[in-house]
Amino acid sequence: MATTSTSSRPAVGVLFIIAGALALLTLLFAYVAPGSLPSWLPPFTSLALGVGLLLMGLSRSMNLLERVAFIVGAVGWLLLGINGLVGGLGALVTVALILALVGSLAAGILVWTHSTFTRSTNLWFLIAMIVAAVFLLNQLLPFAAGVIATLLVLLFGASLVIAGFFILRRK
Repeated sequence: MATTSTSSRPAVGVLFIIAGALALLTLLFAYVAPGSLPSWLPPFTSLALGVGLLLMGLSRSMNLLERVAFIVGAVGWLLLGINGLVGGLGALVTVALILALVGSLAAGILVWTHSTFTRSTNLWFLIAMIVAAVFLLNQLLPFAAGVIATLLVLLFGASLVIAGFFILRRK
C-alpha cells in the first residue's frame, strides 16, 4: 500500500473539516433560524471543498489520472462557490455541477483503487465523495425533498468532517 505524504495533506484535512462543518452549520441555521442563514455559508462550503481537492490535484505524489480527477472536481466545486457568492454564471452552473459530481466521484474511486492514503482513510474518502456525488445529483436532478434532503445534507457534512479527520491522521 502506497501512502501519500504530501505537505498539503494537513491543509486538505482541515479544508474538508471546514467544508463539512459549514454544511452542517447551514443545515442548523435552516432549521433553527431560517431567516438568519448567512448567504455566504453554502458558497464557502463549496469553496473549501474545491480548494481541498485542488491541493490534492496539485500534489506530485499522485498519478496523473488521480490528479486530473481532483482538478476536475475542484473546478466544479470552485465554480459552484463563485456562483453562490457573485451569481450570474447561468448555464455554467449545470456544467459546474457535472464537473464537481464526476470529478469528486472519480477522485474517490481512484483514491480507493490506488491506495493513496491508509486503508481506513481511503474508505472514508470514498464514502465522502459518494455522498457528495449524490448531494450534487440531487441539485442537478432533484429527487429528494423534505426529510430525505435534510438527511442527505447531514450525511454530506458529516462524511466530509470524518474524511477530513482521517486525512489529517498519520499512519
